[in-house]
Amino acid sequence: MKNIKNILMVCVASIFLYSCDTTNESGYVPAAYDAPTSLTLTENVTSTTDTSFEVVYGSSSLGKGYYAIVPSGTTAPTSTEVHSGNGFLKSGNFNVDGTTPTTITIDSDVYGAYSYDVYGIHKSTDNFISETVTKLTVTTPDTAEPVFLGTASNPAFASAGKSPFAPVGLTFSEPVMYQGGDITFTAFGSGRTITVNTASAMSASGTSISVNDHGTFEQGDFIIVTWADGTFKDNAGKSVASLSGFGHYFSTRMFTGPEAAALMVGTYNYNTVFYGGFLEGFYSANAPLFLPSTGQINLELDPTDPTGTTLLGVNIYAPLTNYGYFANANLKLKFGAGGALEILDEPQGANGLGGFAGTSADVIWAPYIANAVTAIPGFYDVTNGTIDHYLSLSVKETGFVIDEMDYNYTRVGTFARPSFEQLEEKNEFLKKKRAQYDTYEKVEYKELSIVN
Repeated sequence: MKNIKNILMVCVASIFLYSCDTTNESGYVPAAYDAPTSLTLTENVTSTTDTSFEVVYGSSSLGKGYYAIVPSGTTAPTSTEVHSGNGFLKSGNFNVDGTTPTTITIDSDVYGAYSYDVYGIHKSTDNFISETVTKLTVTTPDTAEPVFLGTASNPAFASAGKSPFAPVGLTFSEPVMYQGGDITFTAFGSGRTITVNTASAMSASGTSISVNDHGTFEQGDFIIVTWADGTFKDNAGKSVASLSGFGHYFSTRMFTGPEAAALMVGTYNYNTVFYGGFLEGFYSANAPLFLPSTGQINLELDPTDPTGTTLLGVNIYAPLTNYGYFANANLKLKFGAGGALEILDEPQGANGLGGFAGTSADVIWAPYIANAVTAIPGFYDVTNGTIDHYLSLSVKETGFVIDEMDYNYTRVGTFARPSFEQLEEKNEFLKKKRAQYDTYEKVEYKELSIVN
């Protein structure tokens, strides 16, 4: 019995040693391996072009050939890495009979005036891979001018509905480098031009240049892209031709409400418009107690609004709170799409004014009602930096309009055009700030008895 056990153990051990042989699948590389007496990599010079080349692999032994191609200057791979085929411009393998050469064609990701290193190894019929790595360097000529490919770019030529904030990817027939000069983006409708001329605003990947930091394009307009000859050059110094006229353009979508609100944050001059009724009379009689009817204000996003569509505007009657009467610190501006303000989800109270208007009913700030039918909160223009806010002082229950007034805002200075990334950062900041308002308490209205 003991002899049988010993025999079985010997058999098992023998099977184990044989199964752990030397296959590359197990990652094993023998300490010593006799490479073929001849393993050559030869360039087929007559077939080398700007965008392709051929390499002839020759081996004097049976087995399989493996190759891997990298840009010149890349750290040389080991035989195991070549065998794996991972992480290279191109790689592959094929059977070899020891006499017939194999032609390897490389016709993708190859460009003019670049050098490429080709590495080859041999794998025997019993699955041993050579420790010797054979290398060949091929340099491509440069006979063609680099060309801008509008239809392959992003946004593509004549494409529509593109984000006014997203990066612009410019694709070329081969890798090019930005040389300096202006890349201009001109809005066909408004005529507004954005100029990008710093390398830090761009990044390169493969055959594309991405213009990442261009601010904000005009909404709902055709954006025409232009540059001068020499703005981009290939590795051999050949220039991409100038882009002019309508050689490349795309159109943008309209701003969403949150985008418009974020873009309209800034400093504004405001002007109050009265219509000769109660609001004007009450203000005129008590003007020293209130905010000036004209002045300057910083419009900021309302941190209590999770939609990010509301700015906090002026309320010239806000100082009523100093005398024990209710008044909102700010009157809210809710941005919709297409340049129109929207009706607030919840109207803002105005009981601080109701008592002086001769009513004890709840009074609110409501939108202007055109022809006693259509509510019109107002309008805004991102490009020109204007906001017209139309308000009615109304009885909440009945909708009776006590009086009307407007606030007109005009942006101070140039239009602040944050990048897409800046808008995202501001949105993240507001998410954190809104958490502070989870226990927000509404101010209760007070009965009014003073101020004439």
